[in-house]
Amino acid sequence: MIGIELRRHQRSVYGGYVTDGPFLYRTAKGRLLMIWSSFGVRRYAETIAWSKSGAIGGPWRHAKHPLFDDNGGHGMIFWTFIAGTPD
Repeated sequence: MIGIELRRHQRSVYGGYVTDGPFLYRTAKGRLLMIWSSFGVRRYAETIAWSKSGAIGGPWRHAKHPLFDDNGGHGMIFWTFIAGTPD
């Protein structure tokens, strides 16, 4: 989980962790997703989490591995006109 990797390396002086550039998206099936960036093991990383309750207050589950971990920026979610919206 990227959260574990981040905690080993980037704990802040205030006891928390930096979540940078969060982007929330609700899928067509109602699932609430968040992609976000922070410093990872290699460099700046982008990862994804989903709300178990479907609400902004969570609880949130984080992906086991980052979406991109080699100096990525702030992500976004998009779809093509051909494929339609993601589930």
